[in-house]
Amino acid sequence: MGEALSGNVLFSIYPTFFRGNIRVTLPCKIMTLEILGLVALVTCMMAAFLSERVSPEIAAISVLLILIFGGYLTPAEAFSGFSSKAALTLVAMFIIGSGLYHTGFAELVGHNISKRFGHSETATVAAIMVVTAGISSFMNNVAAVAIMLPTVAGISRRSNIPLSLLLMPLSFAAILGGTLTLIGTAPNIVASQMLADANLPPLKFFSFLPFGLLIVACGILFMVFFGLKLLPRNESTSKALRKEDLTSLYKLHERIFTLKVPAGSRLHGKTLAELHFGESLDLAVVSIERPGKHLLAPGPEETLYAGDTLIVRGRFFELEELLKLRGMEVHPISNIEQHLKERGITTIAFRVPPALTSKTLRDLDVRERFGFIVASIQRGDELIFSNLASEKLQAGDVLHSLGDSSTIHELAHLLELSESSLTDLQQKDIKGAIFSMKLPPASPLAGATIQSSKIGELTGITIIGLIRQDEIMFPVSVDQALRVGDIILAAGDVERARALARLGELEVTGSQSPQTALESSEIGIMEVVVSPRSQLIGKTLEQIRFRERYDALVLALWREGRPLRARLSRTPLKFGDALLLQGRRRHLQIFASDPDFVALAEAPKVELRTGKIGFAMLSLFVMFLIEFLGIHSEVVAAWTAAMMLVLSGAVTVEETYREIDWRAVFLVAALLPMGMAFQKTGATPLFADWLGSAMGGSEPLAVLALLTILACLISQSLDASFSVILLAPVAIALSQNLALPPSLVVMVVALASSNAFIASFNRCNLLVMGIGGYNARDYFRVGLGITFVHFIAMAIAVYAFGWWIL
Repeated sequence: MGEALSGNVLFSIYPTFFRGNIRVTLPCKIMTLEILGLVALVTCMMAAFLSERVSPEIAAISVLLILIFGGYLTPAEAFSGFSSKAALTLVAMFIIGSGLYHTGFAELVGHNISKRFGHSETATVAAIMVVTAGISSFMNNVAAVAIMLPTVAGISRRSNIPLSLLLMPLSFAAILGGTLTLIGTAPNIVASQMLADANLPPLKFFSFLPFGLLIVACGILFMVFFGLKLLPRNESTSKALRKEDLTSLYKLHERIFTLKVPAGSRLHGKTLAELHFGESLDLAVVSIERPGKHLLAPGPEETLYAGDTLIVRGRFFELEELLKLRGMEVHPISNIEQHLKERGITTIAFRVPPALTSKTLRDLDVRERFGFIVASIQRGDELIFSNLASEKLQAGDVLHSLGDSSTIHELAHLLELSESSLTDLQQKDIKGAIFSMKLPPASPLAGATIQSSKIGELTGITIIGLIRQDEIMFPVSVDQALRVGDIILAAGDVERARALARLGELEVTGSQSPQTALESSEIGIMEVVVSPRSQLIGKTLEQIRFRERYDALVLALWREGRPLRARLSRTPLKFGDALLLQGRRRHLQIFASDPDFVALAEAPKVELRTGKIGFAMLSLFVMFLIEFLGIHSEVVAAWTAAMMLVLSGAVTVEETYREIDWRAVFLVAALLPMGMAFQKTGATPLFADWLGSAMGGSEPLAVLALLTILACLISQSLDASFSVILLAPVAIALSQNLALPPSLVVMVVALASSNAFIASFNRCNLLVMGIGGYNARDYFRVGLGITFVHFIAMAIAVYAFGWWIL
């Protein structure tokens, strides 16, 4: 492909600009279609990274496949990253980190910090940062934060130091510590790989050490003497680590109230599962009180009896809306098709074609244009009835609809359906899902419009029509006022609607003290954080069936400095979210060892293999020794340490598979060959020539400064490894003109790529953002200062220690 396109020169211009005595030449020479296509692909991948609609590793692998089909890379070249030293070293790094966690190294260190330095905020912060930087020097930065997080929470609790003064320093220390060794962070490993790919000597295990030591020391000094003054002092986050204050932090007193099952109620003898209680507006029964008995965290199989008092978590004003369904009569309708046909209404199903993917029914406007009402969306085996107007359609969805038979063909034309497929689909119907709801005398819904009554939202149904005095209103306007005796025609789960109508019989009796209602000797509450490698990210509690899976109830969620207490079951989880849980204390223990969560507060401790801590220290010593004596490369040294941990029993094989961040490994493996594509197309020397010409006559330090700024900017918004892959080949090409060792210039790029303190969405920062009570302004305010300190320290280190890697 390179030979075929080499003659396609898009431009070859040398514009020159003058300002005073300074002449800057910006050459734009020989940009081929091949290079332009490669740049366009990488730009699209960067946009995918930023949009978060596609996970980074999927976006990178997709671009890798396009590079194969486009002729940029051979299959062997494209997949060489998966067998590279960089990917293999990353895997070993995660195993080493797992071994340090399971031997209790972090817990031991945390206890000593609290004991020796707990009396002083500055001393405690300095000790935490030193230890975290040390741990991060031989394991993944995010894993180091996750390991130290429960320990730091315990230090805050015992020393009475606000958690907000400890967690940002913890995150920053992990980022700083990655600069100490070759395996400290992925950009360092990638930088070494890029040198090896260019047939240059790779970086050694301790190549980064003097540079990293100066950067770490300056970063810690900044945080201790200046950063602490800039950090928010959120006392509430620390108080909440004591379980008696968790409910106050999450403001549960605003969401806890009591209901009573009255005598003669149809709720008597029904289970919570039969009443679909938790599915309506995300209400949850946290306890049940009955004479001589107090049931905390009742399960869905718990039976209700007349006289029971229910302690409920939810939004009270929405419960009031639910209670308006009192007395509503719900009945299935027989011969519904006959009734509809007599009025010229037909039932029909349309399959959504690929052209309509991601559109909504509101976009299609079939109700206003054709008088058709979509009663449900069938997606696989699931029937969706609620919030249909805003539901994004997927190819293959079946829209079960009702409308005027004379407009069917117009509607089919809109949906781009063929006549044959229209005939096939006309055989489908939804008659089993259509039922009636009759307003009783003195109904509080009388006079309200269909929209303001929130019947559809409360019951999860679609209102398709209204019968008033034997007259069918179809379609019915959402502004139509309801009257006593009206019969609402609806599509949905008839049993669920009937159960929710029964809930209208409950009586509101008042509020309840959250602490009294939520805990006992057997039932407790605890806080957990969604971990960086969680498989639950992007999924809702409803989708993962959280209650059934963990036998625990989510009372509230903490995100970006504030509690969320509504619509919890339908809120997709994000990395760094904190969940406040209620459940049996023995069941809560599973969260301490679950890789999807990091347990905080009074979390039961996972069983640690403290007797194996000596093997963990020995494995690290052996790794350092192999690299220091030059016996073998860093990948062999890292895997030797990893296997020592596994064979000694410090960590099990199952634990290693579970705790390896395969997403990070796949991302690095997919990004590495892109550097090869830039080199093969001539893009790397082209960009190096542009940069060198633009900085012509400048001191080498100025060129290094420009590379540093570019690497920092890319890593702030994208992946740090991607920054190295883009800039390392350019740095190698520039080093020849700068008369500097290529390894030094590439190291500068790697160190600058780790300078990602400002971005609140950095994975280390995200992990502590919620529970620390931080916002983006906090990270910008403190991160800007340490970013500048990082730059200065790195510049000094290059001058002072440049000889180290020669």
